Amino acid sequence: MKAEVKASKIEINELPRYSPWPSRLFGLSDWDIKHRNNVIVSHEYGEKWGRLLSKYQERKFTNINEVLHYLFDTHFSDNILFHIYENIYYSANTPVFWDFFYNQIIQAITRYLTPNDTLVEMGCGWGRNLFTLYQRKLFKNAIGGEFTQEGITLGNLIAKEFNVPLEFFHFDYYNPKQEFMEKINGTVVFSHNSIEQITQMPQKTILSLIENRPKIVFHFEPIYEYRNKDTLLHYMWKRYTQVNEYNINLLTLLKDFEKKGQIRIDLEVPHVLGLNAFNPGSFIVWQPI
Repeated sequence: MKAEVKASKIEINELPRYSPWPSRLFGLSDWDIKHRNNVIVSHEYGEKWGRLLSKYQERKFTNINEVLHYLFDTHFSDNILFHIYENIYYSANTPVFWDFFYNQIIQAITRYLTPNDTLVEMGCGWGRNLFTLYQRKLFKNAIGGEFTQEGITLGNLIAKEFNVPLEFFHFDYYNPKQEFMEKINGTVVFSHNSIEQITQMPQKTILSLIENRPKIVFHFEPIYEYRNKDTLLHYMWKRYTQVNEYNINLLTLLKDFEKKGQIRIDLEVPHVLGLNAFNPGSFIVWQPI
């Protein structure tokens, strides 16, 4: 942890002071459980990206960095309870924090992504990852696949206004259309905290990825199957996935396809980093054979 990030390490017994989630997970406080499906996801994220779209249209920006700083400040809370492996930290939402966060992604993804590649992000929202990584000159151009119309509209508006070679299209994990999937041939495919929204990833979606032959697929996702230790932290992580009906089968699917000789898993890094201390993010990298 770099000192300039100004993050405080939080012990597990301190977590209730920083988040309502421990109380919810232990059944000590009431909260409204929503069963996860496309209607819920569309409503939740359509509202979030719709608010950002309205904020964006209310202002004039001089450059893409100004846009990113404004939208990050608007979307995220003032403080972030995040994790690095099994350590939990509390940090202010600042540009220094985001530099630190994206540097961790960049160190991993640049093993597979070159400046001449096309990057495709599945479930990209309004494109915060794509715009941020493009600012670092990591790829030639990018394609964003997003479920909500609000996210697609905002992403395309920003790309057009600031002449960024990004295009945004509709994408549905449950029913990926071939006209979108054809775009991934030879590209680097990326996902970040979007597969979590799909409680049971359909086998046909992974099969479509394999058949359309990306160069590599890089998942930065919460992976339920890694939460397998008999510790309080792992119990909370596991319960968080269960009560939110987040994804529980991505790693299982990938391992099955690997056993069948259809893919090769090149990298697994459990619980490497995440913006939510209760929903840790892991790296999985694989490629079709």
